Amino acid sequence: REVSYCGVDIVPEVIEQNRQRHPGVEFMALDLAETPLPEGAELVFSKETINHMDLPDALKALQRFRDTGARYLLTNVHEGAANEEGYTKSCYTTYVKYDYELPPFNMRKVASVIEYQGLNTSYSLFELNPPAQD
Repeated sequence: REVSYCGVDIVPEVIEQNRQRHPGVEFMALDLAETPLPEGAELVFSKETINHMDLPDALKALQRFRDTGARYLLTNVHEGAANEEGYTKSCYTTYVKYDYELPPFNMRKVASVIEYQGLNTSYSLFELNPPAQD
């Protein structure tokens, strides 16, 4: 089965470096909170992307992930994090911990895949677009 990949980052220099390192792979420089992503994905993998966003933009980015049509999101999660801290985040260079199972995200975790950076922190698989119920 053929696999295609599209990498996204807000920093144009990172995108250019990735294009040079991986010719033939698609990379796009865009702001996830403001710009739609290509449709047709089966899985969205996000490494510490949303953690650099304030809470309103994090919610927008998750909607952009859903709009791709992907069923799953694989991302880092900080279990039990106080998601409200994202409301006071003031710039993208700082990092905030999020737990996507808790409000306001309320996503269903399918599995913890691997522990990451210590206890209560993992890469986990979340359901973005549940299958339709018959």
